[in-house]
Amino acid sequence: MDTAENLMRSALAHKEQRRKELAALPYAEKIRILLRLQRMADAVGRTRGAAPRAWKIDEQTLMPQTRILTGR
Repeated sequence: MDTAENLMRSALAHKEQRRKELAALPYAEKIRILLRLQRMADAVGRTRGAAPRAWKIDEQTLMPQTRILTGR
């Protein structure tokens, strides 16, 4: 059976590996991840009446959105 120390070492090793994987991603993919996180935070904020704060750029092209999207 694993001890708490072994479990912690394993968790930290996996965390370090994940960070390296994310750091190796292309810049555009990092921006797409950030947009998804912003939109998830906006969804939570809307339940409390907060105004959306996510960047208004298209996730595919990473260009400013020229049309108003409803329901997102």
